[in-house]
Amino acid sequence: MSDEHFAEVIQFPGTKATPDDLRAAIRELEQQRAPSAASDEASITAFPGTTDDAGLLQDAEEALVRALARSPKSVVEAHQLLQRDYETLGEGDRHQIIQRMLELGYLDDARLAAQLRDGRFARKQLSRSAMERELRSRGIENSTIELALANIDGDDEYERALELARDRARRSRSLDYDTAYRRIHGYLARRGFGGETASRAIRAALNGDE
Repeated sequence: MSDEHFAEVIQFPGTKATPDDLRAAIRELEQQRAPSAASDEASITAFPGTTDDAGLLQDAEEALVRALARSPKSVVEAHQLLQRDYETLGEGDRHQIIQRMLELGYLDDARLAAQLRDGRFARKQLSRSAMERELRSRGIENSTIELALANIDGDDEYERALELARDRARRSRSLDYDTAYRRIHGYLARRGFGGETASRAIRAALNGDE
């Protein structure tokens, strides 16, 4: 895969990375790893389950940078990637690599949650509960999720559900009320809206309420 391809969406803090950014990131990793033989030896023994194969560590770090360039990942997802693709790395090695990615800002669960909230989740018009489920499925901690979704309240939920219900109601004019209600309810449910919020939004949409 070319540098140009995987650099298009790399999640460097605040910017899109160019191929030169990616190469600079890898050089930075190499420079941080090579201050002295003594520090190398200390890093190898800092955690249980480590390897003395410097080449393997370098390959794993660079592979993770490339994976983050292709698409943003949570800390848990990055750890799982290392487990899957580098089985001979110990837990300490994975921890060390993840910590470096955190320090460089290439991994940031809070930033990832906010990006998903304002990007893909907004485009799909998901409910707050659906957003929570998706973020948890990616291994993001509850406290981080709560902070990311703190500004989404009941009024926001209703307005989003109402917008969706009105759009579906316009497409359901040829249907009788009960059939339209059921179809719109199923549509909202697939986006995580349920209970009284969904019912109120559907009634308002079908009745033409403001």
